[in-house]
Amino acid sequence: MRFTNTQQKVSTSTLLMAFGVILTFIMSSAAQAKDYRMSTAIGSTTKNTLVKPVDLSGISATTHEIALMQVLAEVCPGLISSHLRPKFARAYQTKLHQLMPTVSNPDNAMRYLYTQKEYRRVHTNIKNWTLSYSRAENRAMCEELATTQF
Repeated sequence: MRFTNTQQKVSTSTLLMAFGVILTFIMSSAAQAKDYRMSTAIGSTTKNTLVKPVDLSGISATTHEIALMQVLAEVCPGLISSHLRPKFARAYQTKLHQLMPTVSNPDNAMRYLYTQKEYRRVHTNIKNWTLSYSRAENRAMCEELATTQF
């Protein structure tokens, strides 16, 4: 089958190949953007930092609790007002330290956890669950965390 443009004919295979190239570029860009948002949310300063294993044996928090905090760090900054973002960041760091009191650097622990396949599965499920709520409900939850007194 051939599609006809006003000036030239383009074969289906050429269109599919072009679509494939564009889709690959978009997926690559989306993955890079996700990596950036992820690294920004959990405090990374360099993109290709070697992630070292972290001893998490002394924590009692579940992966679901930790993943929820990570999802909130990804979602909340875009939902709350700019004056609440610093408060949210402090509340997030405080909550991470509460969830992982024996870990010296919870941000490194979060980066390490994200390298683990099972944790990423839990993270994805928590994120999908969180995003199933309305924007207003998520904003209210984010604002509540930002204004929580620890």
